[in-house]
Amino acid sequence: REHVWMLWPSEVTRLCTVVEQGSGMMPCDVALLRRRVALRQRRLEVLARTQPPRMICLDGEVLDGRRLPSKDQKQGSLTGLGVSAGVCEGIARVIMDPTDQCLSPGEILVTVATDPGWTPLFVHAAGVVLECGGVMTHGSQVARELGIPCVSALVGATKAITTGSRIRVDGTNGIVEILGDVAATPTLSPSAARAVPTPSTATPVSQSGDRHTKAE
Repeated sequence: REHVWMLWPSEVTRLCTVVEQGSGMMPCDVALLRRRVALRQRRLEVLARTQPPRMICLDGEVLDGRRLPSKDQKQGSLTGLGVSAGVCEGIARVIMDPTDQCLSPGEILVTVATDPGWTPLFVHAAGVVLECGGVMTHGSQVARELGIPCVSALVGATKAITTGSRIRVDGTNGIVEILGDVAATPTLSPSAARAVPTPSTATPVSQSGDRHTKAE
């Protein structure tokens, strides 16, 4: 069934016409369509591994959006844009698709970008790390509304941070530190996550809002 998404509208229309008329397709036509589908799937896989530039200027200059670290920043820490104030530590979970992955309470969400469909995940998040976006993008605004630290515009975050790593998110200064690796927790589907209660794994360090207080 997924193969239909690899066909042009004209090809789908032709297939529907053949089905309606009750006439079968010639074996050579079937083989041709299969070859086209296989070729397009390979092209899609190649494109999926390609990292497009964050910005292309009118004159053709490519900007990747990387931010320079400050002089007093710890070695090995990652620099982004602080878009929601506060600091927290917790277990990172890299999520690329919110429809088949869930965030356990207290984990830190790490992803490329978010839209309204990601909002339910923020309820459980102790912090958020985004690869792209600014102060007014969706993830930044939701993080501020919920009072959780968020660092955005951190290029390559989903590759530098792995699920199960303990990280420190400084949403005030836009810095993310990888503190160490722990055993990765299993990835739960949305339906399974609702049935399995998971204790919080985050340590709130500081927060300007009311949600986090200094840990004892």
